[in-house]
Amino acid sequence: MDEVLCCCGRPNDRTHCPTCGSFDTAAKPSKAFKVRTDGGGFKKIMMYRCRKCGKDFDDLQISVCWAPPERRGSRDVKQIERTPNPEFEGLSLEERIAKAKEILSRDKKDGNDSTTKPS
Repeated sequence: MDEVLCCCGRPNDRTHCPTCGSFDTAAKPSKAFKVRTDGGGFKKIMMYRCRKCGKDFDDLQISVCWAPPERRGSRDVKQIERTPNPEFEGLSLEERIAKAKEILSRDKKDGNDSTTKPS
């Protein structure tokens, strides 16, 4: 079955906040209202509140979603594997700091200053 997607890339079968895109929403049945349709009948419009950003929205606003695009497959910072630098392996904290200062001062002398912003 093909998934019907919103313009932000999230599935339309789950209610999501049109501001931030969060699926963590709470329905507010006491704030629901009815609107007259073109056929002469009535349609119940449900009100929601986003638990992430706190914005109130309804079923009509979901159709004009301005949420940022969904980032599928993005990796969390904690999941990125860190590779140790072989130059610093086996050194104490003080030795690592001294070695880093030495490398930075050597780079400044060579004109490879990575601490300054390019102009």
